[in-house]
Amino acid sequence: MKRMVLWLGLLALAASAQRGHCDEPKPPDAAEQPKATEPAKATEPAKATEPAKPTEPAVFEVVLLSLKGDWQAMRYHTESGAAWYAFQGNWKPVPEADDAKPPAGDYRIHLSQTGENDWIAIRVDRKSGRTWRLAALKWAEMKVLEPEPPKQRPDLKL
Repeated sequence: MKRMVLWLGLLALAASAQRGHCDEPKPPDAAEQPKATEPAKATEPAKATEPAKPTEPAVFEVVLLSLKGDWQAMRYHTESGAAWYAFQGNWKPVPEADDAKPPAGDYRIHLSQTGENDWIAIRVDRKSGRTWRLAALKWAEMKVLEPEPPKQRPDLKL
């Protein structure tokens, strides 16, 4: 069935190209072009066009994880860190575990499979390095622990 649809699509594309219905502009006819012996006609000056507007960066992203018998998806705002998870065909908000709204930043969410149908989500603020893990469907911040002081060996004397 897919091959038939593809074949019909190619056939329609070839037919439209032969009839001149293609999206590409056609070169001007020889009759429309001035002859070398005719003086060039005065043409209007080219109109100034507006400079291209820069496109706004995308502020929403969606990440998808395919599992053995299921899938998980999360939608998030890259600047605020607000996130939603797919639930019965809708987006359900993910609350903060400590009810503190994260600061504005540059957020990314990563999903990873941890078993056949188990997964983990991590949210990272790429500006500050702060990270959160999804625990009981709430964002729990992961604290940076201080390094442990080196242990002194009793057999060494200073």
